[in-house]
Amino acid sequence: MWSRARSELQTAPVGERYILSGHWASLRDLAELAKEINGAPIPQLIFPMWMARIGAPFATLLGRLTRKRPLFTTATLRPLRMNRRISHAHAARDLDYQPRPLRDTVADTLRWFEAEGL
Repeated sequence: MWSRARSELQTAPVGERYILSGHWASLRDLAELAKEINGAPIPQLIFPMWMARIGAPFATLLGRLTRKRPLFTTATLRPLRMNRRISHAHAARDLDYQPRPLRDTVADTLRWFEAEGL
């Protein structure tokens, strides 16, 4: 939430565009954060993305055969491969934008998963 009064908020020039991204982290980084926060074990076997992409159709097929949600699919891998270089520097410079700490986001996400029984 913004803590400043509306009149104190930065305003952008008309037509200017901004990316309000957070922090980039690898899956290992996220797993390590989860372990720090709630003790979740870090997977010992981590496959490279190219191998996961090859295996995705098989994971999807296995999910259909077992009538269970697949662990990953081609579609769920796509965001993990993309947008590594997205930056909020422009918004930080012009609008004083600061994303929340990644640790806070991971902690809130883990609490949500727990509350939802996932």
